[in-house]
Amino acid sequence: MTSYTYDRKLVAHLGETGGFVIVPDQISDAQKDHDRAGTVFAAYPCRSTGARESDEPLMVRLDGEAYGLWTPGTGDMIVREA
Repeated sequence: MTSYTYDRKLVAHLGETGGFVIVPDQISDAQKDHDRAGTVFAAYPCRSTGARESDEPLMVRLDGEAYGLWTPGTGDMIVREA
């Protein structure tokens, strides 16, 4: 099992609800690799500012197509519940 850190408090949009989650630093650093692999990871519900709202994680995966990951105009990260 992979260990992740959440030190940078990187925020992604939660596609289904319009909410926000904090994603692991390692996922953000290698978004294309994790999108391609369909990596499922724990993300923590938060406010848009990155203030954590819950210690109960959601299991999610990146939705690179939804935010243009594979294009020059990449937007903010979007994740979907796994």
